Amino acid sequence: MPHAGELPGLAVGQCAVCNASATDHNVMLRQCANCHNVQYCSRTCQRADWRQHKQVCGFTPSTFSGPASASSTTATARDARQSRPNITLLSLEKESFFDEMFSEVTSALRAGANVKEINTKDAARAMFSSQSKPDIILVTDAALTNKEFAPMLDMAVDYVHQGGTLIFMAHFPSFARPPRIKKLFQAFGSPWQSGDYHRTTHHLNNSMSRFDTSKLDSAYSQKALHLQNVERADAIYLPTASSHTESMVFPDTVGDRRQTPAAFGPCLRGMLGYLGDVNEEKGTDKVVLAMCGLA
Repeated sequence: MPHAGELPGLAVGQCAVCNASATDHNVMLRQCANCHNVQYCSRTCQRADWRQHKQVCGFTPSTFSGPASASSTTATARDARQSRPNITLLSLEKESFFDEMFSEVTSALRAGANVKEINTKDAARAMFSSQSKPDIILVTDAALTNKEFAPMLDMAVDYVHQGGTLIFMAHFPSFARPPRIKKLFQAFGSPWQSGDYHRTTHHLNNSMSRFDTSKLDSAYSQKALHLQNVERADAIYLPTASSHTESMVFPDTVGDRRQTPAAFGPCLRGMLGYLGDVNEEKGTDKVVLAMCGLA
């Protein structure tokens, strides 16, 4: 089958990545700004396809002769900001040491995206109610598992089901209680639930193609709260037969090699992600950036 960017195999009126139809799903399809031939239902799908599509659509970086005028420089800067993904850190129960612990990954996010941080219920409510919602929401703590934030969880579910991308990461696996994690994902209609907690070396799952994984480590050690009931195609990393627990306090063998420390999969029209690393390994930072289309 031709790539989405090749017109003979492209269905008109459908997203080139997820096949969402403007008629069936009530979405406004966006076009590639260069060739105008390929359509996408969201920025998430467009970013996922860009590395391949630009090879067939004839895209080349624009060249200019002579110095740019002040007005054109301003317009170029504005266009650059608008082309960057809008990412929100949802930190309703932010820990005092978050900024220090996650400084490298948040700095990398800000270098490639428009990043905002939300710390209050009112601000979260305003974000979810806005007509211009962020492209990606990174949930950095376990607040959405607590009853007092139930209205925020309902809004988060709607956001994802309507096409948004939401990723649980950072302090979420350290502070979320396993029974509540199961209920949380059930709210999204996902079978994911918490699994084993241990350190082992995980290997990149070549069956996962939800985003570009070419810049990720082929394998690295991490201590993580794993997820079970994750489709293999949605598992970013998995242990192998050679993996063993790397701690004296856990059994030597990895019991269930289907459990993953990192997942990313479709959830109705949106995408749901999870990173169970509790120590913020360098390899996990790369996964965050790749999930956001910034790798």
